[in-house]
Amino acid sequence: MAATHALFDLCAMPEYVGALRAEAQSALAESGGVWQYSIIKNLRQLDSFLKESQRVNQSTFLGFDRKVMSAIKLSDGTILPPGSLIMMPGGPMSRDPEYYKSPGSFEGRRFCSPAANVSDDTSKATARTTQDYTSIEPGNLSWGNGRFTCPGRWYGAAMIKLILANLLIKYDVSFPGGQTERPANTKYDTEVHPDFGATVRFARRQLD
Repeated sequence: MAATHALFDLCAMPEYVGALRAEAQSALAESGGVWQYSIIKNLRQLDSFLKESQRVNQSTFLGFDRKVMSAIKLSDGTILPPGSLIMMPGGPMSRDPEYYKSPGSFEGRRFCSPAANVSDDTSKATARTTQDYTSIEPGNLSWGNGRFTCPGRWYGAAMIKLILANLLIKYDVSFPGGQTERPANTKYDTEVHPDFGATVRFARRQLD
């Protein structure tokens, strides 16, 4: 779903296509026309665009939900009794100005530079970690967190980046019939999906 969300975002915001395509073409040429993991990792602008797409299009309202099996005492003294259900609002956190500047705006280059576009009280060291698509920072529960952070996220991210990079190089993508607005996401229970009924137009590019 992350690749579909990003594809919709590219169609809705074609101003990002040129720089992302140039980055992908340069990276592929550097590796002799063969994709390698080390090259895919260096697609920094694509990293940022995907991470921003993921932030704006959270796959669920809940970052995670758990059942308390034994009493837990929090740092403020609050005690969570056994049997309690605890949930984290992943979607709202990703749009909270406490964690992100101008959270309601899509900024595809939000995560490109170490100290740019993060909260004023976020340290420069912390900001550096937000560059990778797979990284975790306060406000981001897309991959989970702590010891439950997704262990396969590097593989998943590499595949998503490979799909998008190839599409950018080989095709011009757009919505059909002059459509410019991104299809609204659909919701099922606590899950958020891209519109499965939406259509995207692919036009093969003339490659040198």
